[in-house]
Amino acid sequence: MTPADLIEQLMTLTDVEEILAFMHPEAEYQPFHDAPVFHGLEEIRAWAVREAADPARPQALPVSITERADTAVIRGQVKFLRGPAEKPHSVLEVAAWVVTVSDDKLRRVKAFSSWGEADAAAGIGAGGGTNIRRLGGGLQLLRALRPRRLALP
Repeated sequence: MTPADLIEQLMTLTDVEEILAFMHPEAEYQPFHDAPVFHGLEEIRAWAVREAADPARPQALPVSITERADTAVIRGQVKFLRGPAEKPHSVLEVAAWVVTVSDDKLRRVKAFSSWGEADAAAGIGAGGGTNIRRLGGGLQLLRALRPRRLALP
């Protein structure tokens, strides 16, 4: 399974346990560039549960995936709600994630505040990666890590 295939499959899931089944037991996940890195399935699960309870949580909006071997760069934006609760407004920020896959499992996700930084970190130069996929239809990056429903024990 290519990194892009895995990412697209994860984006269709909503159950945390289904998502975690596609993650390496020692996975590292950084949802946004200024967020901490969560280590292992238990920390990722705990973060996903907290995020699911927050209606104002940031939303990742991916645009494309460029892959090179076992690594992919996801380019997109993050939508934040700002302002008072009675009159919030949306703010979009550029974002990118470098994703590493090992043995068909998500091993590492590192977030960046620019597409160029992510490309450089992944070793993708001006020539691009081996495969570029455009994303559409309002898909949200790894939405399983921001589940709409939870099926926890």
